[in-house]
Amino acid sequence: MHNTERLSVEQFVRGLRSIPHEQFKQDRVLRYMSDSQLELEDLERYTSWKDGGYARNLIYKNDLFEVLALCWDIGQESPIHNHSGQLGWAMIQKGTLSITNYRLAGCDALYADGSQPDVCAANCHARVEEVSRIAVAGVGAIAKVNERLTIHKISNLRSFGERAVSLHVYSFPYDSCIIYDTDSEICRRVQLGYDTTPLEPLFAS
Repeated sequence: MHNTERLSVEQFVRGLRSIPHEQFKQDRVLRYMSDSQLELEDLERYTSWKDGGYARNLIYKNDLFEVLALCWDIGQESPIHNHSGQLGWAMIQKGTLSITNYRLAGCDALYADGSQPDVCAANCHARVEEVSRIAVAGVGAIAKVNERLTIHKISNLRSFGERAVSLHVYSFPYDSCIIYDTDSEICRRVQLGYDTTPLEPLFAS
C-alpha cells in the first residue's frame, strides 16, 4: 500500500524548493507529488472562486517553478490550450476533473515532431482533433503535461455535481499560452494572469 505524507502548503513548497534544478523533471516531481498529500484546510486560504470561469490562484513562484490552486465551479472549463513548451503537473485536491486531450491535425507552422513553435504568430490556422478523454478523480490523483505535445482542455462537468480544486505546478513559469478555437480553426496566443496572489510570501527569498 502506497503511503503519502500529509503536508502543509509551506511544507509542500519547501519540498519542491529542495529538488535540485537539474532534477526538476517530469518523473522526479511526479514522484514527490505522489508521495505528498496537502491539508485541504490549509489550502483553503489560497482558494477563491469566480463567475464566468475557473480561478487561478497563485501560491508560490520563483524562477524555476510556480504553484497554483485552480478552483472550478460546477460546469466551468478551460479553453483548449497548450503549455508553451513547459512541464506541468496537476493534483486533485477536491472533486473530479475531466481532461480532454487533442492533437494538431493541421497548422500553418509545425515542428517535425508535430508540435507548434513556442512563439506563434497571431491568428494562425490550426485544426485540432480530440484523441482521448479521462476523468481524474480522488484526492491525490495526478495528471502531467508533456512539454511540447500536450494540448488539452480541463472541465468540471455538470454531471460531477460538485466544485473541484486542483493544485498545479509549472516549470518553468510562463505568462502566455496558445488557445485553439475549434469552430473558426484559429489559434491565438493569450496572456495569463492570476485571480489572487498571496498577501504574504511563503519565503523571504
